[in-house]
Amino acid sequence: MTGSSSKLQCLEIATSLRGRTLSFEIFPFSFKEYLGYKNIEINFHSSKSLSFIKNAFSTYLQAGGFVETFDEPSDIQKKILRDYLDLIVYRDLIERYHIKNRAFLKHLIKYAFSNISTLVSLNKLYNEYKSLGYKVSKDTLYNYLSYLEDVYALFTVPIFRNSVREEQRHPRKIYAIDTSFKTLFDTSISADYSKLYENIAFLHLRYKTNQVYYFKQNQEVDFYCRLEQPQLINISYDSLDTKRREIKALQEGMRYLKLNEAILITQDEEESLKIDGQTIRIKPLWKWLLET
Repeated sequence: MTGSSSKLQCLEIATSLRGRTLSFEIFPFSFKEYLGYKNIEINFHSSKSLSFIKNAFSTYLQAGGFVETFDEPSDIQKKILRDYLDLIVYRDLIERYHIKNRAFLKHLIKYAFSNISTLVSLNKLYNEYKSLGYKVSKDTLYNYLSYLEDVYALFTVPIFRNSVREEQRHPRKIYAIDTSFKTLFDTSISADYSKLYENIAFLHLRYKTNQVYYFKQNQEVDFYCRLEQPQLINISYDSLDTKRREIKALQEGMRYLKLNEAILITQDEEESLKIDGQTIRIKPLWKWLLET
């Protein structure tokens, strides 16, 4: 049984069919699944295969993983995505939660998808909407964001702390269920590949666990999660200065968390750095997605 609302699946159906249900999370296609759909061979020792993989990743980065869009031209892809929002997200939220302020909901969805991979403070967001003339309470804003998580449109990621109270004192980072929603709303996409990289890396981790955090002491690290072993991961898409900053943040995080290794995701670099007894493995995002 399926439904766009996770609460409908996991709570209401499970309650009405007690003892007779199993719940599974279904996500858009991963990059590996996308390559399988396109019949692209994964062979790191073949220059031809690598060329196909990298070209496919450039497309996947912006077009996302909704299989219904894969073989369609750009204009039809956008129409399908708008239909998803109109028929699933808007209708599901409005009908299930009796939402009256539809204009605010639509603006919030546009804001969230345009600002993926960024920190969001509820107080700052409330003040921003207040300055724009929206008459909404902090509770309403919090509830609407929670509803978007309920229907798997968005994910919010807390800071890693040893208590829930400490987590709640800090802003959360937001990520979309699919990068295509950012490209649908954000016309400045050419300058924002780093946000797409980070969102795809988050989804790759989220497929494996729902315990994904960001880490910060003095400097921020994009992801901390516990899989078979604790992992500390930073994303560095563009400049050398950014890369140096991300490496320093990883070093600080490794010292605090007592880890010997960390991962730095890049556009196309691959090497292993050993600094002061610590190891930072640098990998291109497309390769990391296929290897882990």
